[in-house]
Amino acid sequence: MADSSASDAVPVEIEGIIFDLDGTLIDYEGASNAALAVPLRKRGKQFSWELHAQIVGTKPEDWSRKIVEAVGLSAELTPQQYAEEYFEAIDSMYASIEAWPGTLPLLEALAKAGFPMAIATSSPRASFNKKMKHHPQILSKMCAVVCGDRVKNGKPAPDIFLEAAGRMGCDPRRCVVFEDSPAGIQGAHAAGALAVALPDPRMPSNEPRFAALGARWTLDGIGSFDVGWLKRVSDDPGDDMTAEEWQEELDLQYIQQHAVLPSTLAPTESYEDDPDRMSAARRAGGYQASAHRYTAEAFSPDALRRRLPLSESD
Repeated sequence: MADSSASDAVPVEIEGIIFDLDGTLIDYEGASNAALAVPLRKRGKQFSWELHAQIVGTKPEDWSRKIVEAVGLSAELTPQQYAEEYFEAIDSMYASIEAWPGTLPLLEALAKAGFPMAIATSSPRASFNKKMKHHPQILSKMCAVVCGDRVKNGKPAPDIFLEAAGRMGCDPRRCVVFEDSPAGIQGAHAAGALAVALPDPRMPSNEPRFAALGARWTLDGIGSFDVGWLKRVSDDPGDDMTAEEWQEELDLQYIQQHAVLPSTLAPTESYEDDPDRMSAARRAGGYQASAHRYTAEAFSPDALRRRLPLSESD
């Protein structure tokens, strides 16, 4: 259920939306829990939801180390080996992982309202790509994707959210982040963003952590979020493009700039690996000024700590 702060009469002014993927947009944690148990069970150990709660939302190099140490296997299993065996186990489960019932309706509503959207996931790119083969409707709504192996510091550091906001050309302080993990909520707050907490009932031990973090909204499912709680604002006057129009203009500009054939552009392709294409995405969305001003560097942790005012000319 939404908390009392979610019923404000005045919508919150927002530029962009950032989603975690696993456990937020798709029901990933059940399969993940089963796969995390496989390498341990081979060695006579068990994996609990309580331990899962401690590592949810973190990067593989972080959760693998924590789990190996917690179950007392450091002498016979390296974190890297554990992560490799986990990804081998989860590989056969990707096709069975479904989107949450409320995911696609919310994405459709946000797109209709014109909000640019991005995914910021701790998953490495290879794993992300495998998941998205089964969820093209989710990926088609995104104008940016940032994976955990593309940032130096994982959640709860703000790096991945700052990068996602920068790629959308949005001020991170005017973004909403949807997250199912305390580490993600902490990272969103560190980036200056508002947060929507989506606690997993299979991990009740995280409830005190969520309560202490005080997300702007706490919901029992992603489908409970009301787009009417938000009002889209833009740094650029006259920016009235919908997400679909943005995507069409992006592809047109890229075709014109790089002389590629339209048939080479997959409709669900993301632009993370092509800086020129990402720049085109920001321009196509009418974010010329904001894309220039609101970069990840401009909102680095050091810059945020200094709380420097935005420059109108930088």
